[in-house]
Amino acid sequence: LLWGRAWVDMELDKDAQIKTYKDSWCTLAFDEDAKNTLTIRENSQIRLDSLYPVEVNLPKGRVFAVVNQVSKVKEFKIRTPVAIAGVLGTGESVESGNKGTQVWCFDGKLFIQGVNTQGGQGMLEDFKILVDAQGNLGVQLPLSPEDLGDWQDFLDYIRAADAFGYR
Repeated sequence: LLWGRAWVDMELDKDAQIKTYKDSWCTLAFDEDAKNTLTIRENSQIRLDSLYPVEVNLPKGRVFAVVNQVSKVKEFKIRTPVAIAGVLGTGESVESGNKGTQVWCFDGKLFIQGVNTQGGQGMLEDFKILVDAQGNLGVQLPLSPEDLGDWQDFLDYIRAADAFGYR
């Protein structure tokens, strides 16, 4: 696979792949008003499995999602090798790595399912969960001050993008 540079207002299709490197982030908008966005953190890789409904495959790395109008995208799911996080109108982050998948719910609610579990569970804001490398759901834990700092860094990034007219 040959990687190229992205640019502002670039349009992507189903099956597009995005890879970020050190000190680079990329934000995708899934509607004209940018009410439903995904920000890909540094050293991450995603594939857009579907645009409507939104289905993102995250084999490695970390993303932040803000979904303010889920009706515009029908559904919004982030899939890793061991878990699926379904957004129900929220601000969240998902990280996929060798030890499994971690999901943070910063605002609103979401639904999380491990690949080796029957069904799944809802998550409310201010909680996080680890899905182990075998796809088993862990216990939901309260967000730490460090988690909230990551969320604030993300919000500052989005505000800076707005200030420069990138959204």
